[in-house]
Amino acid sequence: MRYRKRILVLTFTLVVLYCAMASLMSASDILDARFYYSAREATGFFAALEPPQNKIYLEHELLDLVFLSSYTALFGTLAKRVFPNSSSLQFFAFAPGLFDLIETGSIMAILLGSSPGIFVGWLGVVTCCKWIAGSLFAIAIFVRYLRSFLRG
Repeated sequence: MRYRKRILVLTFTLVVLYCAMASLMSASDILDARFYYSAREATGFFAALEPPQNKIYLEHELLDLVFLSSYTALFGTLAKRVFPNSSSLQFFAFAPGLFDLIETGSIMAILLGSSPGIFVGWLGVVTCCKWIAGSLFAIAIFVRYLRSFLRG
């Protein structure tokens, strides 16, 4: 029962945080929601931000830190339960959060005044890795549950 309660609390937290983040900015207004973007796109994106947009985006990224912590905890909890004998899959559950932390930290550094040049070259790749790792983990969970269901 403790497992289910943890899953419910984490899922509820994610939904609330997602709604709060969506109320600040739409997905089209942030780099985080894109699957990939080039260094040139990122540079242009940050150059076009006005001070009020910069502030709102920074607030969004602060919420994103809590969001990524919550989904990483959820993924870790699921991995421990679904893959109890596979430490590599349990470890892999933290990959999306790690990539997201690098992405969010880099974006926050740029928004706080660091030169985008040191980040934008690889920022789109990190974002892409976040999405791929998260998708692969979700597929692994789905396949495991599907196999359990089909076995009866």
